[in-house]
Amino acid sequence: VRDVRTLVSVLLSSIVIWLVESCMFFYGMQAFGFGHDFSAAMFVMAIVNLGVLIPSSPGGLGVFQYFAVLALEFLHTPHDPATAYAIVVHLAQYL
Repeated sequence: VRDVRTLVSVLLSSIVIWLVESCMFFYGMQAFGFGHDFSAAMFVMAIVNLGVLIPSSPGGLGVFQYFAVLALEFLHTPHDPATAYAIVVHLAQYL
């Protein structure tokens, strides 16, 4: 990037977008009563976003849920509530 102003604008926009998405993951965790903190929400979001980079079905259907459940199980969240959470958060992203 040749223009520093553009670079700063892109970086700030990216940070805001990632924080807003992290908030959605966090508030979903609170709604499901998982009791995880904001850093856990950022962890799950990061794992999911890295996972959906794998070519898959349109909208990442299935891959999103798999990686969300995988990340939540790493945080000692039971499988069934993690699956429900993954479905709801993915749906919320579309709405």
